[in-house]
Amino acid sequence: MGSNGFPKGDFYIKNVKTGLVITAVPGGTTVLADANNRGGDEIVYTRTADPRPVLTVPLPPGKNELQGWYYDETVEHLSGRARNILVSRKKFDDRGRFVLNADSGDMLQMNGAGRDGHTQWTVENGMIWAEWDYSPHYVVAQPGLDNPDEYTLAFIGQTLLPMYESTATWEFTPFP
Repeated sequence: MGSNGFPKGDFYIKNVKTGLVITAVPGGTTVLADANNRGGDEIVYTRTADPRPVLTVPLPPGKNELQGWYYDETVEHLSGRARNILVSRKKFDDRGRFVLNADSGDMLQMNGAGRDGHTQWTVENGMIWAEWDYSPHYVVAQPGLDNPDEYTLAFIGQTLLPMYESTATWEFTPFP
């Protein structure tokens, strides 16, 4: 076993109730601006969007590179603290690897692994959580409002956990 309850090496993160795994999918492109040059040709300025974390059906070995994760507990040189971050094992583009992060709301997002201030994750009793706004928040598979059989990833506060206890437990399977 690694640190903070996560296994060592590469692994899948599978929701116990739904059987779905956390997957980092490419974010596509984002249009920043467009303009016309003097000749009337349209110029579109874009950037590659960050990957997105979603829940998907587990894929067979060899086709599942987007579903693999590892726990980075290396110690930062300047602060002397362990990083304790979940990193996608898939390198998406020349910007490098991406990390699972909580945003200011109840959503999860992916950010570049090289930046500071990543969410520091812990696993306890199969629940993935992080300290957020002075209280624990948990990663859950949230049933859809229109279709309760469709699930999305959510990051919820401890007060809401009783509503999502059945979808708040995760298991870790070694990546082949």
